[in-house]
Amino acid sequence: QVPPPAQHSKVNKLELLRKEIMQFLQQRNYETAFTKALSASTTDMTLFCCSRVNMSEVLCSPSPLLSPPILLCLMQQLGASLATSPKADFTIELNWLQELALAINPADPSIQKHVPGIMQQLIAHVDAKMAQNDPKLRRPLQRLLQMVRGMFLV
Repeated sequence: QVPPPAQHSKVNKLELLRKEIMQFLQQRNYETAFTKALSASTTDMTLFCCSRVNMSEVLCSPSPLLSPPILLCLMQQLGASLATSPKADFTIELNWLQELALAINPADPSIQKHVPGIMQQLIAHVDAKMAQNDPKLRRPLQRLLQMVRGMFLV
């Protein structure tokens, strides 16, 4: 069965966006790839982008390969979907959030005034996920909370 024209158009746009993001990733143009993914109307594109790059290469080099505003937006979007994400996505989100907590410099002038609000949102999303009482997730979520709270001590 063929989807209705409006839905078909949306599917085509998402497929085109995926191809465009993949092109940027292959060129190692991470800033543009993540900017495109974050500006999509769905977290799926961000997860698509995260799952197709070497997180260590992007975040763990002496200085991250993404600008501070993109790092913070990425943390905000992944954090917002944390409480409702399926298990496969949750693992990607948690790994990225932990590395982002280490990569972000909260004192950077370009993001400094936004960090406290986004960290408070993230803490609320982590608390909501912990309230689901999955014992396997408790320790990794507690670790993330400690990392995020540590950002306020900088």
